Amino acid sequence: MFKRNLLIPDQYANEFAQKNISFFRERIRLLFYLVVGFYLAAYIVHDILYFIYRYDFAFYAIEYVTFLALVLTIFILSVVSRKTTNLSHVKLYGYCAVFSIISFMSYLDILYPTTIDDVVSTHLFSLFVGCFILPWSALEIIPIISVYFILYLSVSSYIFTHYAYLQTNSEISESWVMGLILLSLSALLCFVVRKKETTRELENFLLLKEVEQKNKQMQNELELATRIHKTLIPKSISTNLADIAVSYLPMSYIGGDYAKFHFINNNKILFFISDVTGHGVSAALLVNRIHSEFETLSKKTQDPNILLKHLNDFIKTDFKDTNMFLSAFCCLLDFEEMKLVYANHGHPSQYLYRSRDSKVERLDPMNALLGIPLEKKDEHGVEKKISFLKKDKLILFTDGVTETRNDKSEEFGAERFENFIQNHFDLPAGTFNQKLIEDLTLFTDKEFQDDIFVLAIDIK
Repeated sequence: MFKRNLLIPDQYANEFAQKNISFFRERIRLLFYLVVGFYLAAYIVHDILYFIYRYDFAFYAIEYVTFLALVLTIFILSVVSRKTTNLSHVKLYGYCAVFSIISFMSYLDILYPTTIDDVVSTHLFSLFVGCFILPWSALEIIPIISVYFILYLSVSSYIFTHYAYLQTNSEISESWVMGLILLSLSALLCFVVRKKETTRELENFLLLKEVEQKNKQMQNELELATRIHKTLIPKSISTNLADIAVSYLPMSYIGGDYAKFHFINNNKILFFISDVTGHGVSAALLVNRIHSEFETLSKKTQDPNILLKHLNDFIKTDFKDTNMFLSAFCCLLDFEEMKLVYANHGHPSQYLYRSRDSKVERLDPMNALLGIPLEKKDEHGVEKKISFLKKDKLILFTDGVTETRNDKSEEFGAERFENFIQNHFDLPAGTFNQKLIEDLTLFTDKEFQDDIFVLAIDIK
């Protein structure tokens, strides 16, 4: 993974130090709880039963006082460590805590005379606790190991001198040598494991920083892509023919919804709105290509059906085997003849509100999604022509509007949207869009799960 020399770059040194300080603080606190919990579990119950049997409180009083002093020491070290911001000081507190535990365990071996084997077991346990509970580096455990050997030699010598009757000379010699070997192997194991752990921690930290750096770079690129993507979205505009309000809310940085309108002359406006299957970068890339293609096609033809047929050929050729398809609605508003010609390829039914009749008319889909392979006879598509009047309102949108869900998984749906149009048709186009988004936000009470794109066109 990381074959380089594992050194923390200067820009991360302070962050890595703070991470270690926090880690040491937590582990010193854990050490406190571990000591208290283990002692209560392993000693108190046994000592209470033994005390009841022997009725000798003085025999245990020294142990209890010493243990309380140990607990108080580690507790104070834990509290003090939370207030320091110096890594060396925190490690010093860690050494003090570990040495206090070692001293206490060695003191118990002297206070209650046992065999060398028991001394070895005690030291092995406390050795692993001292080396593994706190996140030392390999070199930092050398003082701990050294203290263990000094105390082992001291305690075993004391037992030789004062409690030789507990074992024969040969048993003592054999136990002492085996204990020294076990402690040596354990110390080596601790050193190797801590070295590997330290290397792993450094690797993980550096890997995390690399991932964060790449994520930051990716986020910057996405933000740039978002700004570029927004340049494809048309701005709201007011002309002598119509007021056109555009509202676009992508679910993520960039999305697959797209809309465009093109003034052919003083009496005709060509509208286009589409929704690419999927979201994110891949959908946005297709949108970018569609934008360029629509700009070219809109200058060659004003017939919605022909335009979408050419766009369909483009998608099937350039995006073959990508499994990316497109719903699209294209219409031409002819203000000279007061006619609306439209073709709908798999897009949700768009709406024309007829002010004279107070009626919402659906502009339903008549053709398959763009990009889907069809037989030749089905590739031509169909279009429809209807009339419109002044003060009518045309609403173009993507399925993010009607498919917005609430916490009960209910969709906003076409019926609610049609009722909304009936109740708010008289609002200016911009206010209409704003009110719609407010109602959708209240309906879902959470983040939108799809892109929201709405064009409201007030025909003057």
